[in-house]
Amino acid sequence: EAFIREFTQTHLTVALERDVAVGPHTVQVKDPDGITTEAASFEVVPDVTVSTFVGTGKLGFDPGCVNGDEATFRRPRRMTFGPDGLLYITDQQNHAIRTIDVNTGRTCTVAGTGQEGYNDSGNSLGNPPSFSFPNGIAFDSSGNLFVTENGNSVVRRIRRSGASITVETV
Repeated sequence: EAFIREFTQTHLTVALERDVAVGPHTVQVKDPDGITTEAASFEVVPDVTVSTFVGTGKLGFDPGCVNGDEATFRRPRRMTFGPDGLLYITDQQNHAIRTIDVNTGRTCTVAGTGQEGYNDSGNSLGNPPSFSFPNGIAFDSSGNLFVTENGNSVVRRIRRSGASITVETV
């Protein structure tokens, strides 16, 4: 049984008992004349807990790797899973690409210096690769990482080979 809270010709809002089991259920409505509707299905889901996965909640930049509870970001933007099982994130206002090991929380900077710039690997000045407000992020079937940049209006490709990376403008 359920308590009817609201109803219209096409919608019915009911309150169920608190101890309704988690999982799929069906409901039918019987009017005062004994006419029953077709069964409709719904699912009761468990309560959800939201918590911080990684990050201190403070602005900052970590150029290397840190534990998840020490990680700092400046506007993390988009994310995708890599073929290596790591979660890749564009840390937009740190102008960097970061990874998170979802099993341990370890957070690492893959590319970017924390400062806005536009340098591919092997540039004539010898500067490390830098970005300007990286945004979109995706992998291709070969494991190459592609990043769109709002600040430089380009698409960059990041190739990883062991510990070394190569950043180039596509």
